[in-house]
Amino acid sequence: MIAATKEQRAEWRKKAAETRLANVLKHNRDMEQIGSDRREALIYRDGLKEQITFLESTLSGMRQIEAITIAAARLDHSRLLMPHEIVSASLNYYGHTGVYFLIFKEELVYVGQSVNVFARISSHADKHFDKYAFIPCSREDLDTIESLYIHVLRPRLNGVQQNGEMSAPLTYSKLLNLLG
Repeated sequence: MIAATKEQRAEWRKKAAETRLANVLKHNRDMEQIGSDRREALIYRDGLKEQITFLESTLSGMRQIEAITIAAARLDHSRLLMPHEIVSASLNYYGHTGVYFLIFKEELVYVGQSVNVFARISSHADKHFDKYAFIPCSREDLDTIESLYIHVLRPRLNGVQQNGEMSAPLTYSKLLNLLG
């Protein structure tokens, strides 16, 4: 065994301390890098989770639209209408002037007219119907269009006059003269 001098031992201690410090710093850098890498991985994972959630939600919505479209096609509709198509075809709720039709069990039972179709239809509590339809038209054409439908379709609830002619704003002969 070789005896070390005081200076050599001091040098070794200094070198050992520097090595320990270097190792601690390296370990800390490594841990910071691992922490940084882990944080980035967690952020990336969370971002992926959000994207997956969004895509799953989108896919679910698309599946619902597809299912509804298939169901609509079974109901004799070619496809499900998109919101902008529905809105562009929409009508104002109030003030629709037109000729309306009351229907019961697939039979057209009454033809009428109104400058406010929806309000007028709701007033027909005395007539038994389960569906309605209407044709928008101008006020000037109401009598003519209603009379045409009454005379051609002869709905049972519109009534017949004593002379056997359907009860309508314009008689059949007047209609022929008007349109002839």
